[in-house]
Amino acid sequence: MLDGDQFEIGVAGDYFGFGPGTWGDREAGSLDIVPFPSFVGYPITGLFLHEGRVGILARTHVVLSRSADYYQWFRQSARVLLDDDPVDITVAGPYAGAFASAFSWSERTFLVNEYGIFLLQGDPFLSPRTVALPFAGRVASTTSVKPQVAGDIAFFLNETPKGVQINAISVGENLQIRTVSMNRHCPTYITSGSSYAMAVDADFKLLVVSNGTELYFMRWTDDGMV
Repeated sequence: MLDGDQFEIGVAGDYFGFGPGTWGDREAGSLDIVPFPSFVGYPITGLFLHEGRVGILARTHVVLSRSADYYQWFRQSARVLLDDDPVDITVAGPYAGAFASAFSWSERTFLVNEYGIFLLQGDPFLSPRTVALPFAGRVASTTSVKPQVAGDIAFFLNETPKGVQINAISVGENLQIRTVSMNRHCPTYITSGSSYAMAVDADFKLLVVSNGTELYFMRWTDDGMV
């Protein structure tokens, strides 16, 4: 139960509500023609927003709600697939694996699994007909720690037996991914067991929590890391 003594509650209107969301009704078709979304029955591993839709990650499934309606997960018609209907896709191929998180970067939405990152896209806009999920590139990372973005750089943490490696990723033309190790000069400095990371864009800083008790604070300048 929410308690104002436990944390501050900001109220923009006359009331504040918190609780389970109510799904929109299935408006047309049977369960065979208009089924439940693919995330039903699987643990949800990530939530994100993209082009007016809320997205859910569950194993290899990526499901986005109806456009401008976060609680509607069913098609509007059993006969016609509309552009604003929910999007429901599953990754396949050699890089198929359970998605761990999603993040916005360079005005794009990327999804992360154990093999690397995928780009969620649609041309000219995302819809059930135009959705695509190409593999953008291999990135060594610990999927339990969500990537952090500062400016045009995305930071990925990769745990090794000797310590945590911090990889800075940039994207070039034609979706070319470039990776640079930010702590190759001290690869054993951060101990394994990282549980959280946070980037501060304004000062180009990265905060890493390791083993629940160790706190690392790093900042990069034109001269290198300080």
